[in-house]
Amino acid sequence: MSKHLSLCSVSLLSALALAAGCEQFSLSPKITVNLKVVEACDADPKALDGVETMQLIAQTPDEEPKSISAKKGDKSATVGGLEISDGTEVFVNGFAGNDTSATPVSSGASTPLNLKSYQDSKAFPASPLPARQYPDGQNTTVNLTMGRLHSFGGTTDAASAQCSTLMTGRHGHTATFLGQAGKVVIVGGLTYAADGSETFVPRDRAIELYDPNTGTFAQVTELRLPGGGANASLFNLMQRAFHTATALPDGSVLVVGGIGSSGNGDAVQPLAVSFRLTANDNGDIEVTQLGVTEGFQNRRFHHQATLTKRGDRVLITGGCGCVGDLSKAQVLQGMCPAAGDNCSGGQPRVSAIDEVTVGADGAVRFTTVQGGVLAKARAFHTATAIDFSGGDIIIVAGGDDGTSPAAEVEMIRRLGGQAWLVQTVLDLGLDRVTRAAAVALPESDCSLLVSDSPESECVLLTGGCTSVESDGTCPATNIHTGSTVIYKLGVGSVAAMAPGPTLTLPRYDHQAFLLPNGKMMALLAGGKCSNDNCEKPTTPATEPVPIIAGDLLERRDAAGFQPVQYKHVRTRYASTVFPSGQIMLSGGVLGEQATNTKVSESSADLFFFAFRTVSR
Repeated sequence: MSKHLSLCSVSLLSALALAAGCEQFSLSPKITVNLKVVEACDADPKALDGVETMQLIAQTPDEEPKSISAKKGDKSATVGGLEISDGTEVFVNGFAGNDTSATPVSSGASTPLNLKSYQDSKAFPASPLPARQYPDGQNTTVNLTMGRLHSFGGTTDAASAQCSTLMTGRHGHTATFLGQAGKVVIVGGLTYAADGSETFVPRDRAIELYDPNTGTFAQVTELRLPGGGANASLFNLMQRAFHTATALPDGSVLVVGGIGSSGNGDAVQPLAVSFRLTANDNGDIEVTQLGVTEGFQNRRFHHQATLTKRGDRVLITGGCGCVGDLSKAQVLQGMCPAAGDNCSGGQPRVSAIDEVTVGADGAVRFTTVQGGVLAKARAFHTATAIDFSGGDIIIVAGGDDGTSPAAEVEMIRRLGGQAWLVQTVLDLGLDRVTRAAAVALPESDCSLLVSDSPESECVLLTGGCTSVESDGTCPATNIHTGSTVIYKLGVGSVAAMAPGPTLTLPRYDHQAFLLPNGKMMALLAGGKCSNDNCEKPTTPATEPVPIIAGDLLERRDAAGFQPVQYKHVRTRYASTVFPSGQIMLSGGVLGEQATNTKVSESSADLFFFAFRTVSR
């Protein structure tokens, strides 16, 4: 069976019909969208193997999801009366039998359909016409990648049926969904030279775009200032690593901090100059440079940038404020100075908190929170936004001060128009960790993990190192195999904690993701563990090695994680969470090497789960 399957070709769903003049939706334009299923690259088994029934679901903004099901082999099956407007997401589930309320065996999802951009690009006639009046070949085709449930599959070029990869292998970069363009913007990172040394990705290749509709990566060759022409100097801003990139509610991306070259390039330094990426109506990438003139003065890397649940502010916390006595090679390897290192122009760990606001006019403003500092300056920590009806709450946990992991859990909260308040709410005690990963879980999941049923969201803190070496790395023998649930959060309440589920393997430098479909809690991906636990050959033998499996936490088995296999074993990768909840891992350091030779990975993988289910 071909890797690229039009639903027409498998005789399931011929098109998504958008009737002109439909009164149910006021958004325009309305067009005919042909749907083409693309099976994930190198997946085994294939997405449609063993599938008998297919279910198509359209989630239109502010409307209940609509679904249509059909036999995969039913040649007369068509989509009738399913109308789609701007911003609609399309989901497909494949079932082994007729019961669409059962667990799918494969699934896939699209990004929100930007019908205006399709129209502006002249992919179809400018004026909406009934489907029967569209000339052949002028309908818009939406490619939807599909994979086996709870598995990773490679990104795939929809036109060539070949695996697609980054234009330049890299690690220490970011990959963030740029909603205005409907694409993933990949910024900066490091790459390994032929002699094994790490260098910044070359200036002219420092930024790429991934198009989910075509499954392809493309190098960005031109950057523009808002309202101005192309500006080649903007590529200098892209040469950075260990920065953060935050998707803002308006569809733009905010890039903060990181490290960059200093002077003639023989040294590196933390960066204060940050920028915002937007896409104009022509799809061009525009760069708004943000620096000390906007009040942002704190240099930092290995920090956290956390968007509040209300979506109008980003808090920048912690990080490394200098490189200290470390060499350039050590900094590029991901190290941070020890607490006693000699620093100029910064501190080994940053305690200042920067606030980023997005005004009604779309302008981004940086300010340092006056009087608000972390009680424990730290880097390699977690900072998790919690849904709280009375205001904004961000929970800071883990990390280290350059000597040992931080025990203090801090709550940064803001009620209404009041100032931010930083409050130490908990001591992790023996569970103190650094380089861990955290995710906010909804109340329903928290009640399954904690017996006294928290009445709000909780934080699941997973893995991490329980001590720190003098060079800023993690000892291979002191890696946490458990997790901690931090709960009872809110104004006037004291946080509490409980032991969380056990991981399949001890791990650190990994990432955690919420799976928003009500049946799964979280996915842990990437990171490292000790050589003894991972059983992967490495030189030297004491060097921690990349994790060989992910961890999936299901609601029906909240007592422990279950392993899921990666398509590519990687660490120091970048992750992207699409609006549908789909997760993409890109780049990183290849984890299959049995020698000291390291490779910057260029592959990218999608993780598939039951995105949306609607019972008939």
